[in-house]
Amino acid sequence: MLLFALTNYAQKVTIVDLQTNYPIENVNVYNKDKSKVEVTGKNGTVTLKGFNFSELIYVSHSSYQTEKLTLADLIDKDFTIKMVNEKILKEVIINPLREDVLESIQTNRIEQITEQETQFSNPATTADMLQQNAGVLVQKSQAGGGSPVIRGFEANKILLVLDGVRLNNAIYRGGHLQNAITVDNNILKNTDVFYGPGSVVYGSDALGGVIHFHTKTPNPTQDDSLQIKANALVRYASASNEKTGHADVEFVNKKWGSLTSFTYTDFDDLRMGKNRLHGYDDFGKIFNYVQTNNNVDSVLINPDVNVHKRTGYNQIDVLQKVVFAPNKYVKLIGNFQYSTSSNINRFDKLNEYRNGQLRFAEWYYGPQNRLLGSLKLALKGKKELFDFGNIILAYQKIDEDRISRRLYDSQRRTREEDVSVYSINADFSKNLSSKHRFYYGAEFTYNDVQSSAYNQDINTLSISNESTRYPDGGSSISTMAVYLSYSREINKKLNFNIGGRYSHFTNKSSFIDTTFVSLPFDEIRFNTGSLIGSLGLTFKDESGLSIEGILSTGFRSPNVDDYGKVFENDGFVVVPNKNLRPENIFNGELNLTKKWIKDEKQVVRIHATAYYSMLTNAIIRRNFSLNGQDSLLYDGETARIQANQNVSLASVYGGVLGGAINFTSYLRLRGSVTYTKGRDLTNNEPASHIPPLFGTVGLGFATPKFHVELSNQFNGKKDISEYASGSVDKPSEATVDGTPAWNIFTFRSSYQLTDNVKVQLNVENILDTHYKQFASGISGAGRNIIISVRSNF
Repeated sequence: MLLFALTNYAQKVTIVDLQTNYPIENVNVYNKDKSKVEVTGKNGTVTLKGFNFSELIYVSHSSYQTEKLTLADLIDKDFTIKMVNEKILKEVIINPLREDVLESIQTNRIEQITEQETQFSNPATTADMLQQNAGVLVQKSQAGGGSPVIRGFEANKILLVLDGVRLNNAIYRGGHLQNAITVDNNILKNTDVFYGPGSVVYGSDALGGVIHFHTKTPNPTQDDSLQIKANALVRYASASNEKTGHADVEFVNKKWGSLTSFTYTDFDDLRMGKNRLHGYDDFGKIFNYVQTNNNVDSVLINPDVNVHKRTGYNQIDVLQKVVFAPNKYVKLIGNFQYSTSSNINRFDKLNEYRNGQLRFAEWYYGPQNRLLGSLKLALKGKKELFDFGNIILAYQKIDEDRISRRLYDSQRRTREEDVSVYSINADFSKNLSSKHRFYYGAEFTYNDVQSSAYNQDINTLSISNESTRYPDGGSSISTMAVYLSYSREINKKLNFNIGGRYSHFTNKSSFIDTTFVSLPFDEIRFNTGSLIGSLGLTFKDESGLSIEGILSTGFRSPNVDDYGKVFENDGFVVVPNKNLRPENIFNGELNLTKKWIKDEKQVVRIHATAYYSMLTNAIIRRNFSLNGQDSLLYDGETARIQANQNVSLASVYGGVLGGAINFTSYLRLRGSVTYTKGRDLTNNEPASHIPPLFGTVGLGFATPKFHVELSNQFNGKKDISEYASGSVDKPSEATVDGTPAWNIFTFRSSYQLTDNVKVQLNVENILDTHYKQFASGISGAGRNIIISVRSNF
């Protein structure tokens, strides 16, 4: 019977995570002399052909403890190997090399969204993917968008990074930023969310935190044979009639690797939930919409008030990576990414009323084009100056256009922004001993912004001048920075961390045409520097208790959007301000984690975070006067003048409580809740972007083939008295009392149908509840049935 099992069945082995029962990809299975090597695929399976009954088999993966066993052991284990994730036994976090995972000391709280978690949640966009993370709230102004909020910080106060390259550029705005959707979540390996200031490592903009997206990278094999892997996905979602198709293919041999990825997504109009359990019967309903035929506008009655008319769009994402590894010490990675979309209607503008009438017939973003090309040199080996090093050269090209036309007006306004970004990052680490580690690096970036605008009559096609959004003479921002961080293991329980960074900024913008807005200057120049630092102390003991204390500072230098923008919103017109200075943050926080581990398996994990942040020279939009006037005629309407200004003091504080309980190897309960409070101390009023209480709780059951979870996502009420002044928090999109509390239930499931095919069925917002995220211009999706099929070979 034993011989029969070995020859007919036992050679096929499934390898899964001990904690989650997720299959593990890229596990190496080999004998002692490595003359026989097999690697698991997406489904975590491997066929052990040619292995002898008596020889020892090694099972290894960079993120798991290596296992040693025989074929006889496999029979006892039902041909299933459950590997222990290193994170359970020790904290594995992201080090300052931006992309590499090392066992290091980092006091910032970090959450990682894995590829498996992303696939299981089945998000339509990367913004939706972020929403699943316990400490991230996502605001939306339209269906094609998503602006992450961390600790009450949003838009250009959150740093987005992709494969070690910062995405924040000179026109990342301070209101709500929708750029996260240009990253394709179908090709992400994982996403790291850093909470709190990350300026020592990442520089400007990392006030509230850092979101670092890591795309997949092909890894050359250990021999000369050519290996080919491919993945495909088809998905349908009912709430927006979403159709998604994705495919990627990977070729690798001993020195070379190639990964090609393509994703196409198409969305129709988004349907919101119809059950208004919050008690506001008309909240969010869409009664009318505009339709234009032969250049004639008509206001029509919406046949279904729960459908967001004109919110559909489509998107294409392409990635190409090439890896060359001439030896084990050097790796060269070429990375090309391109994302483009159809026109994307800005729904909150299309649904904006003025004097009882819809205000716009057209308001949309032109195709959102993002191109990134980078070349990374990864080095390792015991050198005098470093053990590990990354050097990344990158270029980005971003097109951002806004097109609008008022109802019954023949003039269509087009404002076009073109941004080119050049950057060089160099990051290194050096171990002086097992207890002393240094990180150091340098960064250079250059942003070039060109802004143009014109009016076109839709009937005669005649073109006339129009005011630009940003300085029409062009703008540039250059940055240079160096940083140094030191980590010291005092003893087995206590670690010390200290770091500092100096950054220098040079900004220049020129104004040529002052016909539309008369400014008392024709040029804005900045030449500033910032010195910041961080200090951390970490205590960890063998019982699973971890206590981390952090004192840190951060900064954000004004960009072109802060000091040079002209735009109108909700009756306010924002004008340039040449007197802006960098805003700074002083942060203190305490992180506590307790794990109960039994038989190398985490049974219970509880984590809690409390923080207090003080902002000085905080850049906040406030009423302003220009040439002695408090109002301005702009785009044909009189609007109250505002400008971004440095407010003396503002505070943000809050906390997070979360955890997980593993009742058995298959049954797991998880949850978290986030509380945030913010205040403009100078003007004694609420700070903007501060979300209400929010969180999630979920109960899941998982086996190597089957995974199911029922979860509840909830938000507390945001009272209208807690909204900031002006239009940033969008009080016009709330009820007279503010944003109502809400909660939705979601069911998710996946089943490994065959070795190469997985099917998924999700039902989001099971009760079809109506809800709207704080400060959003569009309601959340109603009951959403998602069906997807994933395959690989």
